Amino acid sequence: MTNQSIDRFAIDAIIPAHPKDCEILEHCINGIKKNVKNIRRIIVVSKDKLTDNAEWFDENLYPFSYKEVAELVKNQAVGWNFQQLLKLYAPLTIPNISDNVLIVDADTVFYKKISFFDKENRALYNLAKDQNLFASEFQINTLAHIKKILWQVSDLIPELFASNQQNNSQRSKIFSQKLNFLDEKQKPLALNLESGICHHMLIQKKVILSLFSMVEGNFKNQKFYQIFLQNRQNSHGVAEYNLYFYFLISHFPNDYAIRLLKYKNTANFHPIFENIRKKYHYCSYHSYMRKKSFLKLCYDFFLKKINKLFYFEQWNIGISSAKISDVLTNNFSVEWLKNPSKTSFNADPFIFSYQNKTFIIFEQYSLFLKRGRLFLAELVDKKIINQKLLLDNQKHLSYPCVYEEQEQIYLCCESYKTKQLELFLLEMPDQKLTKLRDIFVDKAVVDPTLFKYQNYYYLFYSLANKPNEDLYLAFAKSLNEPFIDHPQNPVKSDLSNSRSAGNLFIDNEKLYRPAQNCQKTYGGSIVINQVKILSTTTFSEEKIIEILPDKFLPYNQGIHTINYHKNLIIVDGKKLNFLALKPLIAIIRKFKKFTC
Repeated sequence: MTNQSIDRFAIDAIIPAHPKDCEILEHCINGIKKNVKNIRRIIVVSKDKLTDNAEWFDENLYPFSYKEVAELVKNQAVGWNFQQLLKLYAPLTIPNISDNVLIVDADTVFYKKISFFDKENRALYNLAKDQNLFASEFQINTLAHIKKILWQVSDLIPELFASNQQNNSQRSKIFSQKLNFLDEKQKPLALNLESGICHHMLIQKKVILSLFSMVEGNFKNQKFYQIFLQNRQNSHGVAEYNLYFYFLISHFPNDYAIRLLKYKNTANFHPIFENIRKKYHYCSYHSYMRKKSFLKLCYDFFLKKINKLFYFEQWNIGISSAKISDVLTNNFSVEWLKNPSKTSFNADPFIFSYQNKTFIIFEQYSLFLKRGRLFLAELVDKKIINQKLLLDNQKHLSYPCVYEEQEQIYLCCESYKTKQLELFLLEMPDQKLTKLRDIFVDKAVVDPTLFKYQNYYYLFYSLANKPNEDLYLAFAKSLNEPFIDHPQNPVKSDLSNSRSAGNLFIDNEKLYRPAQNCQKTYGGSIVINQVKILSTTTFSEEKIIEILPDKFLPYNQGIHTINYHKNLIIVDGKKLNFLALKPLIAIIRKFKKFTC
């Protein structure tokens, strides 16, 4: 082989890395040096230099910044999206880079000799061992992303993008049989495989340049990274490896071949397991799979059982005399109401006025009943009086969203166990609910929030199967008409900023929406978002401020509802109470259920 041919197939390895990867990084570099043929350079891309065992390229030298990516993705899964762009842009950003760039995840270690070109000069690729991806939410979302920004790919391999479920179940077989295999004997092994996400990817300059050019041609006057980020289906709805892989096989069909490699996704790296792992071509040591020590597992198990048996999350309602603008600056303090008992709590407060009197509707949860009921009470001098049971359907009820229009008071509440969302009219002064209609049937809705904006009634809600992460929208021209699901649904997927936390409000002609941050715990804090676009076709919002519970002693372990009415802010907060009688209450509840 001549020097010219060696240069033609020389490979530069790029490893995007983060400080959390340092445990595996040196092994990753050494595995590449020892086992990847035709390797020329190894370059670690990171914010700070993490090793002396390879070249370092500063991620700040890319044509986009971490801050810009954060703004484009509305602070949703920023690191996830940023590292994908680092990989795709590496062949076009790093000076004097080879035409063949091997992107390697920093947690991946090669154990066997691997070639990335065959005798016919075709680039070689692996297939992920994941099967039945037609039912994978991640695969569905990332394929939708690819189709949106690069529809030419879906036109050339339509079996992957079939919407019909019957076709979907056969699509991997149809897809894999079209692929070029280095060894045809491997083709039967790939019948149920369709993904190229294998923790490394050979990216060639000619291919990535063509991919970028086509995407930017589909969206005029935008850069690739902007298009890539702004057309996601949800926070994690992008797959850089599959975007490149599907483009390659559809637009460069003669320039690649598949050879299946044996690999393992695992957790802890330890020298003891080295000889065992060497039967694989490579292993990926994922941080999210890292196991705890046996003692730590025992301790966590014991602590979890103690918490479940004897501790009770007790919420309470707090009142503050403040202006609406104080919500946006988090400049208010709270006076807590008296809780009903040690075995119950009040939460999810909504507030309204009638004939110069102020009322609140809230959930009252009972440990004995193990469900919530809706209560109404008058609020006088930051105390509740004349408390009355408003609604009890023998199922769990919560989040009684109040909507006022033309002196009429409407209410819809969470009742996900009935799989119905009902709209009620609150008749005052009788304090009676009259059912008007079912908004949804056979849909387990969580935290429904009704708001009228620009002649449309909008309903924000989540679903019980993923209550904390996904936000949905529906709209109607009137409260008597069917609510239509928004075409962008879910309009938002973010564990830290999706689930509703109270009514929307307007201040200085700007629309705001409170949302729960459930990243660390359910109802951990409240995020106030400014709604930028709310229409029947588009929704977008931007985080303004986060209200943390720390200052709201003693209920400072969570906050998940905030509402405003006539210079009153009403919230709820939680604390963890030790309740020695909790196991006995559970026994009594089961006994009553058995004897009924």
